[in-house]
Amino acid sequence: MVTNKAKTNSAAEITHHLDMIETELDSTLTTVLCDATIRDIIHDNYSAQPETVDVKVLVEFLLVGKRFILHIDPDMPKLIVDRQLLRIIVGNSVSNAAKYGEVGGQIVITLKYSNSFLLLSIINMPGKGHEDLLLQDSSLVFKQGHRLHSGGDDDSHCTVSSGDGAWIMQKCATALGGECNLEFCSTHTEFTLALPATVPPSATMITAFVLPPDTHIIFLDDCPLQRKMFMHLQKPIFETGSSCQSRGCSAAEIKGFCEEMSQYILGRPNDRFLFICDENLVYADEETGLNEFMSGSMICSELRETIGPSMEQKTLTVVRSANDSKADIERFCQRAHGFVSKSAKKADIREQLATMFYKRFGVCGQGSDTIE
Repeated sequence: MVTNKAKTNSAAEITHHLDMIETELDSTLTTVLCDATIRDIIHDNYSAQPETVDVKVLVEFLLVGKRFILHIDPDMPKLIVDRQLLRIIVGNSVSNAAKYGEVGGQIVITLKYSNSFLLLSIINMPGKGHEDLLLQDSSLVFKQGHRLHSGGDDDSHCTVSSGDGAWIMQKCATALGGECNLEFCSTHTEFTLALPATVPPSATMITAFVLPPDTHIIFLDDCPLQRKMFMHLQKPIFETGSSCQSRGCSAAEIKGFCEEMSQYILGRPNDRFLFICDENLVYADEETGLNEFMSGSMICSELRETIGPSMEQKTLTVVRSANDSKADIERFCQRAHGFVSKSAKKADIREQLATMFYKRFGVCGQGSDTIE
């Protein structure tokens, strides 16, 4: 019996240690991902990667301690948002509240979802030098290298370098289409974050998917029959959009597609754009008459880079190809936002486009049902 008990305790200890190792590895991976994201954000090389996130769990995980008072909407839904960007903003704003607020003082965090916006408020009591802060323009804290606080004795709690934390937080918020603000009051300091966010769509919304009226659809294919057939088959999805166009009938349209569409996008800053590009584009060279080839996925990649991060957020690029091996799809999805197979059935294409569209842009006012 003693031997069996010893073995049982040993097994329990092993499980405990394995759990601790898993937690440490997960924490290390999260830190590495955050650091990589921050680096890309600083150099404007990062585009938001929306996914379904349990925001309540994310915030509670970051705020463990007696000094934190949490007010979280009990009906807070899961939201489509970039997990890493939100983690960076929340982590650094709480770190700043703890560092610059009253030593050991309570920090009040309020989180709610209202009118399609995720709203976060973090309030800390006045810390050292607060009287001087009341005389300054709080918006300056979001400028690169600008620091309003005199600093503390220990910078180890900061996730990012001193002087750039708030600037990076604002860049993260901007990448999400939102905004950070900071207000110095006589009795407290309040940081606020407002982000547009949507709930995941229901299964019904995916099968009944149609494009919102502010969406432009552009289909690029070198084959006249493919252009005609695809646009006809997907007409129920496309006809609700603001415009539906096709390109690829000439060498000029294929070679000049990126430049033409860049201007088209930049001239419509309030709209969304869906590009569906055939991967294997063949055209006759106007001078030699020989067939030339262009990659639709490379065109998507060039277009995304040309229009810049702000407008790229409003764009969904999809590669269409008969090549659907794992390696092909991975390559296409590195260059574009998604992939549909030429062999896919009409209903399958609708479901695939709906899933990609909702993941990219959210529900866009078409309802608030969620997938269970």
